[in-house]
Amino acid sequence: ACARTRTRRWASCAFATARWRSAACPCCCGTFAAATGASRHPRATTSSLCSRTGAYASHRSWRATAAEVAQAADVIQIVVADPAAVRAVLTQIAPELGAGKIVVQSSTIDPASAAEFAATVVARGARYLEAPFSGSKPAAEQKLSVFFLGGDAALIAELEALLALVSAHRFVIGTPAQAAAFKLATNLNIAAQMQGLVEAITMARRAGISDDVFFSVLAKHTSYSPLAKLKEPKLRAEDFAPQFSVKHLHKDLRLASDMAGCTDFPLLT
Repeated sequence: ACARTRTRRWASCAFATARWRSAACPCCCGTFAAATGASRHPRATTSSLCSRTGAYASHRSWRATAAEVAQAADVIQIVVADPAAVRAVLTQIAPELGAGKIVVQSSTIDPASAAEFAATVVARGARYLEAPFSGSKPAAEQKLSVFFLGGDAALIAELEALLALVSAHRFVIGTPAQAAAFKLATNLNIAAQMQGLVEAITMARRAGISDDVFFSVLAKHTSYSPLAKLKEPKLRAEDFAPQFSVKHLHKDLRLASDMAGCTDFPLLT
């Protein structure tokens, strides 16, 4: 952190697309690196936030590997597909972890993996925060995502300003394992609601009920939800462009089905 401006460098490492992003803050020595890259061919650019002024900059600089991004940043955020991908990233950046480094793990993973990764990071002398988040593609684009946080309370407070850059709400759940479990629980709820919604509107259409009647009455019904409101325009238009990949939802449900005490859940069997 910069002693003059108290600005922390942040590198966010994701592999959803083929590039890493980052930028530097013009008024201090810190950098906030938001990374989005392919796990096979990672590149990096940087972005930054000044905690003193709230200034955010988009100056670009590229890094060739995940390890180089981790070396340049105080806070490294991981957003990848599954536990195996997280493990691969941690293997790459492990030599750069130590005192003063923080890993924010935001991939949707299972509780056992969250506990494992936390132990791995702490063993290197760094700190770890489990921070999966919720929000469809539109929510992410509008910075309306919601974080579920698991870890040390002081660390959560320390990272509040950084996480607030890309989210509307941050909730403390408990331990890293509990935060991971909560994210899987919410995705199970989404799966159940979405399946019910599409079957309900199909039933109504086959009975000759118009979409206007269906949604106007549903909006006054106890079963109405933010998910139904979000999906209404897409269902009306029969727009099936993904906002959340089915393959990733299937992955989340598989992880949930393997959780201790949950193997006999009807929706997961």
